Amino acid sequence: MGGQTKLREEFVSHNRFADNTIAIIRVEGLIVGGDGFVKKQIDTVAEDESVKAVVLRVDSPGGTVTGSDYIYHHLVEMRKKRDIPIVVSMGSLAASGGYYVSMAAKE
Repeated sequence: MGGQTKLREEFVSHNRFADNTIAIIRVEGLIVGGDGFVKKQIDTVAEDESVKAVVLRVDSPGGTVTGSDYIYHHLVEMRKKRDIPIVVSMGSLAASGGYYVSMAAKE
């Protein structure tokens, strides 16, 4: 559909050799379908022992139930597996699926 943006997630590391890092996962725009790229990024964070916390940056009007549920459950699984905090930072909009994805965070 015209004018809609898709889910964007970004993983940035300025120092690959740091012992203590914070991962920033961005969820921006429309959340659609189960995105393998999203799971890959979550898995990357889960496997990186240097990551001590995650900031989930959400600026999304929502999207499909399936896509939102997929992201939510993979974030919760990562949080439990690694026992690391996930803190959400909401942009101008975190509605519907954007809010649902945010529920994976403890703060």
